[in-house]
Amino acid sequence: MLDVKNLSVCYGKRTVLSPISFGLAKGSVTALLGLNGSGKSTLLSAICGSLPAQGEVVWEGLSLSSLSVRERAQCVTLLPQTLPTPPFTVKELGADFVTVSGHKVHAPKGIGAQYIRSGLRVPPLIRGGHQEN
Repeated sequence: MLDVKNLSVCYGKRTVLSPISFGLAKGSVTALLGLNGSGKSTLLSAICGSLPAQGEVVWEGLSLSSLSVRERAQCVTLLPQTLPTPPFTVKELGADFVTVSGHKVHAPKGIGAQYIRSGLRVPPLIRGGHQEN
């Protein structure tokens, strides 16, 4: 069960999401509808903790504000429609492959090498301005 209690978001003195409260039952399917700029993404970002907010978000009786970032991400996560463009090109990535945790992955030689060394997932490759799926 997800309970949102008096959740609001302000940018400085400007309120961009007025206090809202609602509950969602476990296993239910819910649609969030609204006009462009009405606060749908702001609400979802505030629930997930990626945007500072006032109010409380409770998941199965546990206040998410009491959790570490890692613990919170195990309860709620926001997957955006588009991902940011990586700060390097496909050519800069190189074409070597390595095995990480038993999986063969693209291992960059150049700028993107820090993703492999740090254990982070290599971002999606961009080719001709379009994300490869």
